[in-house]
Amino acid sequence: MSPSPPLVLTVLLSLILNVPAINAITPPAEQVTFALTNPTAPGTGPGCPSHALSPSISADRTTLTLGFDEFQLFVSPGVSVTEKSKSCVAFLGVEYPAGYTFRVSGAVFHGLARLDPFVVASFLGTYGFGGGNGTVKVNATVGDGSGGKGLNGYFTKGGDVDMTQRVWAPCGSGRKGNLTVQVGTRVSLTAMVTGREGDLGMGEDGEPARLSHQLLLEWAGC
Repeated sequence: MSPSPPLVLTVLLSLILNVPAINAITPPAEQVTFALTNPTAPGTGPGCPSHALSPSISADRTTLTLGFDEFQLFVSPGVSVTEKSKSCVAFLGVEYPAGYTFRVSGAVFHGLARLDPFVVASFLGTYGFGGGNGTVKVNATVGDGSGGKGLNGYFTKGGDVDMTQRVWAPCGSGRKGNLTVQVGTRVSLTAMVTGREGDLGMGEDGEPARLSHQLLLEWAGC
């Protein structure tokens, strides 16, 4: 049987690859919370006005969902550029116990859209930690820029963070409010052919339809 790698080598590899030195493990759910740092001003950008953004975390603490109630986009002849794209950078305070860390491995976007053929909705999610460990991103698109049948209804589209770019949060200190996470959400509608139209985030009755941005989280010991 081959001998186990020396401890020093294991630690060096974990630092180079940004991987915790021990196996993946999820902390006790009751010790993990995500909350807006300022609920009345949840972030910056036209996509998250006051009281229009709400976060929630799954029972197993592996899926963080941001729900946007006023994230509506339109593209058609004569529509202003500002109506075709919106963004929001939300700030969330995270509490998690000492000896644990987490990272974003991917994201899923879910919402309602009506897109003509040749109209594409592009999604960009960005994620950074207040500890300065870097920022990672996820890209996704819905619609068919080359024609096709277009889209009329609900969609779910996801993407993964490249394995070489996944960044671990600072190791938990056990202090309350020990980390701030910045979550960026940007959505744009693009008509590849003049005269095509589309909208995102609008219900059949003209009322806003919620857009969800889900972060897929991986936990580990540290």
